[in-house]
Amino acid sequence: MNDAQTWTIIGLFAAVMATLVTMTLRIVKVEISSLGHRFDGRFEGLDGRFEGLDGRFEAIDHRFETLETKMDSLESRLTTKIDYLDRDVKTLFERFTRPE
Repeated sequence: MNDAQTWTIIGLFAAVMATLVTMTLRIVKVEISSLGHRFDGRFEGLDGRFEGLDGRFEAIDHRFETLETKMDSLESRLTTKIDYLDRDVKTLFERFTRPE
């Protein structure tokens, strides 16, 4: 093998290696990009599910607020009735324990 043939083989080997490296880098780039798109799609799906859950939690919060309002109203009514009952019992007690 003479000098020209050696340099031709070296050049051919360098060209093949450069082509293989370029193709490998392009394939890796495309695969990474496709993974990014898959992750984006899945994250968008998760965002939708979380928004649905957020809506359900807001509905539950509204129900608890309504329940709390009803409980406050009931507490107020019971307090008033207990105060009246306490007043009536006190009056009866004073009437029956009063010396005649």
